[in-house]
Amino acid sequence: MAKKGDKTKNRAAVVLLIQGDSDHLELTKKCLLLQGDMVIETASSAIEAFQKMAITKPDVIVCDLSFPLGDGFDFLRRLREDGDDTPLISFAYNDEKDLVLKSLDLGADGFVFKSSNTAAVFEELRNLIVSLVHDLRLLCKCSSADQNSEVDSKSQTTKKDVIQSQ
Repeated sequence: MAKKGDKTKNRAAVVLLIQGDSDHLELTKKCLLLQGDMVIETASSAIEAFQKMAITKPDVIVCDLSFPLGDGFDFLRRLREDGDDTPLISFAYNDEKDLVLKSLDLGADGFVFKSSNTAAVFEELRNLIVSLVHDLRLLCKCSSADQNSEVDSKSQTTKKDVIQSQ
C-alpha cells in the first residue's frame, strides 16, 4: 500500500481488497492484477483491514459485504465514523441489491455486482477503481494548489505588512 501522504500522480493504484473467503480473495486478487497497473493488498477481516490501513493508506477499498469478524457494513460504518474518506466499492452478488443500497447509504462510493461473466465484472471493477483514483488524485492536486496559493498570499501579506511598518 502507499505510504500515508504519498500522492504521486503516476504510481500504480493501491487497492485494499477485503473478502472473507480465502479462495475468493486470491481469485479476485489475481483477476484484478490482470486488469492493469494496480497494487493489490488483501485482508480477510475488518480487523486485518484496519491494521493494514494504520500503516499505509490505499487509494481505493474493494469490500465484500459479508465476511468473518464483522461484516462490510460494520467496516464501512466505522471507517466513515473515523473520518476516513477513502473511496470504497461494495462488491456483492446480484441478489444482494438491498445490501448494496444499504452500503451506499453508509457512504460507499460505488458498487459492482458479481456475476457469471467474470471478464465483464472485473472490467467494470477496474473502470470504477480507475475513475475513483483519478478523481481522488485530481482532488489532491486541487487541494495542493489551493494550499500553495494560500501560502503565497499569506507571504505576500506578510511582506506588505513589513514594508508598511518601516
